[in-house]
Amino acid sequence: LATRFRNHIKADFEQSRELGGTLEAVQDETLVDVPLAVLEAVELEGPASRVLEPLKINRRVRVKPLLTPDKKGAVFSKAVLRLVRSAQSQLLFQNQYISMKGADDGFLKQLVDALVEKSQELDDFRIIVRKENDSLQFDLSQMKLRGIDVENQVRVLSNTHTKGIVVDGKQVLIGSHNWSSLGVTLNRDASLIFDDEEVAEYYTQAFEIDWERANEPRLDEVVTEGVRPAEGAAPPPGFVRMTLSDYLEG
Repeated sequence: LATRFRNHIKADFEQSRELGGTLEAVQDETLVDVPLAVLEAVELEGPASRVLEPLKINRRVRVKPLLTPDKKGAVFSKAVLRLVRSAQSQLLFQNQYISMKGADDGFLKQLVDALVEKSQELDDFRIIVRKENDSLQFDLSQMKLRGIDVENQVRVLSNTHTKGIVVDGKQVLIGSHNWSSLGVTLNRDASLIFDDEEVAEYYTQAFEIDWERANEPRLDEVVTEGVRPAEGAAPPPGFVRMTLSDYLEG
């Protein structure tokens, strides 16, 4: 598994050279202006009830590596479709976002359609997405329009960066793929599907911790003003200035 990922990284490095890539220079910290409403929303969330210790496994584990771009996302998307469609009683989904603006065709539409179908079939279907998302209101409204019970099956959490799916406490996908049209097709990303109950249970616990402290989404209370590049000597009224890295770290 490590060899496969190493070979992809080496190939990307060599290709970047061929395409004229150069060593990246260290840049000054980027400053951004953040709406106070976003920071206030973060403070309203409860802390994690506990911190999970790393799971140590000293045995063989069945795992499927997925990398994009791979046949323009076909390998990744079809594997995730099989995973989602295999759910019999429980599907737990967590990602930065589900970009509904790209969900009208292609693999992303197939993936979203599969989620919607399972949301109406399963006893336990839940989604967590990131709260700081300029398109959150649109994404949530589209989920609701397509049949997902947003009020009961979706919660929002500040600064979540997890990309994972747990199915029936038996399988878990974890990795870097965002659910967007480019995220599931042409972006360079890597994810793993573990077919292992112990690993799945570990990530189920992590999901439950986040679900417990996440907020219920309210379409009419989504922050309409987003984070913007800093301009001028001081932030505008209702904003706080900070470095981009501090904002992303929460």
